[in-house]
Amino acid sequence: MSFLWFTIKAYLFDALYSYAVGLVFVAFALAASARSQKAARRHDGDSASSDASIQAENVVITSVVFLLCSVQGLILAGAVKESLATRPDAWWLLWYFVGFGAALPAGLSAVQRTEDNATSQRISYLGAAGSYLAACFWPDLIPSLLLKVSQLLAV
Repeated sequence: MSFLWFTIKAYLFDALYSYAVGLVFVAFALAASARSQKAARRHDGDSASSDASIQAENVVITSVVFLLCSVQGLILAGAVKESLATRPDAWWLLWYFVGFGAALPAGLSAVQRTEDNATSQRISYLGAAGSYLAACFWPDLIPSLLLKVSQLLAV
């Protein structure tokens, strides 16, 4: 029963957290789009500077979303570790698979319209999966603040 409860909590956290990451991504993308349109109207043909500005904004957006997705992976790895520490007789491999599935941000799975968005999505998935796997092998990577959040998810 504890495994079922953990699965429900992990995927509920995944849905809520990745929805929040998606909102941050959309907010950044809308702000960047508005700035690039305003800059394009002001420069009247100076597309080199607006292209550079768009590329810089894409790097910032991707970095922020990558960081948020990496935090999600760390939180879920900590929750798996905490849950298995209290239930040493549990079948640990299944817990790790469920944690890995919940560590991947579900909110970023929408169809991507541009190559930049698809690249950001792949980098974010890589950050979430990488931080989850790294924290599973080296639990000391998880900061104490994130461990407290993980304890809320643990059963």
